[in-house]
Amino acid sequence: MLPTKIRLDGATPKVPVKLIETIKKAVLLRNQVVHGKSPRISSGTLHGIVEAIHDCLYLFDCYSGHRWAWDRISIETQRLLVQESSGKVDASEKSQSERNRPTK
Repeated sequence: MLPTKIRLDGATPKVPVKLIETIKKAVLLRNQVVHGKSPRISSGTLHGIVEAIHDCLYLFDCYSGHRWAWDRISIETQRLLVQESSGKVDASEKSQSERNRPTK
């Protein structure tokens, strides 16, 4: 629902479902900590959460029209953005960052 100035293959990119799910997980863990619980978090889970937050922040920069931010988004999230924006299941032919660079 965020306004965006960029397009991927002519489509407005949406935040990938995987990123949304990871952020929701982070919110649940944060709420547990705030309410006095001590959840056990693996280093892999923590790394995934930090990467998702990192990618979201740069994605929001992209939405604002800052094309430089695209190169700071992880390759996996770039692939998901292109895949979900185009509606294609297989984005293997669009695996290079330069090809996937967003346009205004």
